[in-house]
Amino acid sequence: MMLVTIQHDQHVDIHPLRLVYPTRCTKEYSKLLEKDLRCSGQLLPICILQGKILDGVKRLCILQRLGKTCLANTVDWTERQAALYLLHSNSQQRFV
Repeated sequence: MMLVTIQHDQHVDIHPLRLVYPTRCTKEYSKLLEKDLRCSGQLLPICILQGKILDGVKRLCILQRLGKTCLANTVDWTERQAALYLLHSNSQQRFV
């Protein structure tokens, strides 16, 4: 795993596995996330696999809209490992 930064004007595609698992995309959730990122900054890096966003699409979009750089962990996982990560992270979000 390697920590990198993504600039506010840099485009990064979404990994195809990310599209398999739905994300929270309500306006209320986006507003809450934006308020949190403004107040606390980015506490959790987004996850990049094969040069594409695996996790953290909303965080990246909001940080870029705010003109801030985004921290990202690049991972070298198999598709199975990535799918398990997404399953785990999504199940955690649903019960918080």
